[in-house]
Amino acid sequence: MDEQPILEEKEQPKAPSKFVLHLKRLARNFYLSMRRIFTLIGGRSLRYFRSPNVIFWSIIYPIVLVLIFGAIFGRAEFQTLNLDVVDQDHSEQSAYFMGLLENTTTLKINEITEPIISPEEWLKENNRFVLLIIPPTWGVKLSLNLTANLTIYYDPSSYSAKTVIDIVNEVVMDYNILIMPIELKFGMDVVYNYVANLSYIDSLVPGIIMIAISTITLFTSVNYDLEEKESNFLSKLATTPLTRFELVFSRQLWQLLLVFIASTLVILFALIFSFNISSLHPLMLLFIIFGTLTFSGIGFILV
Repeated sequence: MDEQPILEEKEQPKAPSKFVLHLKRLARNFYLSMRRIFTLIGGRSLRYFRSPNVIFWSIIYPIVLVLIFGAIFGRAEFQTLNLDVVDQDHSEQSAYFMGLLENTTTLKINEITEPIISPEEWLKENNRFVLLIIPPTWGVKLSLNLTANLTIYYDPSSYSAKTVIDIVNEVVMDYNILIMPIELKFGMDVVYNYVANLSYIDSLVPGIIMIAISTITLFTSVNYDLEEKESNFLSKLATTPLTRFELVFSRQLWQLLLVFIASTLVILFALIFSFNISSLHPLMLLFIIFGTLTFSGIGFILV
């Protein structure tokens, strides 16, 4: 008898579980959703670069703001105050007093050697704001314990002139204390403790970034929504598998991208004016996101 070959039974592949099928379905839907979202972002980017008006208000306008305010306030902390002094006494006391003035870090002393007949006219002709005159015999009166006054001419409309006068008054008070035969019983030690050593430009940059956020989101939202209404773009999208979430999410993602680009450009141009990047707090990212969503919603309401 011939032996019949024994047929091996092939194992049938196990059907995937419902959980695996559900994960595959979710992954495919997520992939298709992201594909539709980035397709919308690509279309918006093309429309963005075709609109010079939107480019100006979203990119160029914040840069112009930081350049203007940076040129005005960016280096204000490095400016010194000028004080013109006419020494008509030429004594040891007047030389010592001028030395005290020069020791102040905020004053730049300019000694005027030319004769000045009318101080008021001299200030107008030379476009100066403060002029200090040390009169003759000033040092002699001090050595005799007599009252000796200095004469200072200034323009009341100048804010810097008032600051110079305050500094000169402090130096005068210190000099009086030195020459008076009085023992000081108590004094005051001043300790400078800067919690946040911020310059003008460090304070301006966050505000300029918020201006950029409001400008970008409002102009892009209003501009795009008006175009879509005129072209019936939304009604055409209704025939596609695109969902409302994907449409809104693509808009917000594109506007966030523009805001981050504009914010980066503002910070880079602010570095020209010695901007301190460490002054930016990480929580500003939340304000940027929240501001983008807020002003974008305002744009939807306006349209």
